[in-house]
Amino acid sequence: MPTTINKSGTWDYTTDHVDSVILDGTSSPITLQVKTGTTSWGEGDSSGSSFTAQAITVEGDVTLSGNGYLTDDGNLTNNGSLTITNPNFVVNGTASGQAITLADGGSLTVGTLTAPITFGDSPSDSSSYNTLVVKNYAASGTITINNLSPRDKIIFSNDQSSTLTWGSDGTTILDQNGVVLANVTFAPGYDKDDYNFDGNTVTVTCFLSGTMIRTSDKDVAVEDIQIGSEIAIFDWKHNQEVTRPVVWVGKARATVRPGLPADEAGYPVRVLKSAIADGVPYKDMLITPEHCLFFDGQFVPVRMLVNGKSIFYDTSITSYDYYHVETEEHSVITADGMLTESYLDTGNRSTFRQDGKVAALRAAGARSWEADAAAPLCVGRNFVEALFRTLEARGNLVENCQKPAASVTMTHDADLHLVMKNGAVIRPIRHD
Repeated sequence: MPTTINKSGTWDYTTDHVDSVILDGTSSPITLQVKTGTTSWGEGDSSGSSFTAQAITVEGDVTLSGNGYLTDDGNLTNNGSLTITNPNFVVNGTASGQAITLADGGSLTVGTLTAPITFGDSPSDSSSYNTLVVKNYAASGTITINNLSPRDKIIFSNDQSSTLTWGSDGTTILDQNGVVLANVTFAPGYDKDDYNFDGNTVTVTCFLSGTMIRTSDKDVAVEDIQIGSEIAIFDWKHNQEVTRPVVWVGKARATVRPGLPADEAGYPVRVLKSAIADGVPYKDMLITPEHCLFFDGQFVPVRMLVNGKSIFYDTSITSYDYYHVETEEHSVITADGMLTESYLDTGNRSTFRQDGKVAALRAAGARSWEADAAAPLCVGRNFVEALFRTLEARGNLVENCQKPAASVTMTHDADLHLVMKNGAVIRPIRHD
């Protein structure tokens, strides 16, 4: 018999497997917080409890929250209004029915998807996304995606490499064979040019003007790099420096949307001088949030290292030019004394105009992180969180580090007033 849950509370089942579950929010909205704890998950231990059901049916208004792990071994049928803010929800079968909302860092990994997806509020954690992972997109038909913004991520995973592109209309996502995987509507103020494709992932990685790129004999401003320039490459596998020619330089201009949160508005990230180590970088570095820095044989997006002290969104910059520098192979290069990445064309080359004295003809077809990256892309918590904590602690010692805003004390005192140095009391003439 199905288990029916019709009131808010904590989802604290810990059995390995139970019957079907009906989440019934028809009488009144319910919110279920998946209990957290410690359990084996995937390849290692993670924070969160694990609950598995044979199938889940949603009726009425239901929200799944918390950080525990929730697995639907069968199908998810949404007959009502389902909002997911839980980052660890997996449906092994098919998710069907009414639109499912992902908000506040919510994540849905699904085998086959026929229900529409609506992206809601962005997560407060700047390193997080609202995330949709579709494993069997071939069987899902054309998926409907609503309200896509830069803090939302979509991954089409068919257990094989896939290269995605935008359709000519700018609102459809195509696979490498030209098959339409999804129809997309964007959040207000956004369009396809605000997104990159990283192989099979929809998520810009560039240097701002003034960034100094190490060449074969000196550091040169990125805006002065030309096609054919020889730049220094760190061959980390053999621990040696070599040179490679630049084969393409792209330039674009960004205008910040100041009405949005800093991590959504398009502000660049400023990495202060010596934020990483003494003299690294050797001056303040300005890059876009998705640009990767190189640590211990891995690339880490700088957005995941923003600590508000030594690495932060620079809200004083409201428009800027930014540049891509591409070598024949994706490479580890040095910018402002910091190891970082050259451009990897994952499908957004057309959004840039080519700079340089000579036009370069490039082979058609986008590349992917899995097949073409100079080093693995790392977003795993075990590595990134430790790195973040190290840089955050160092941030207090970095010159010109940002100071946290003073906390504000709230009061409900109806007799709130000012007392001047001379003892005079000033009281409000009205309360709004």
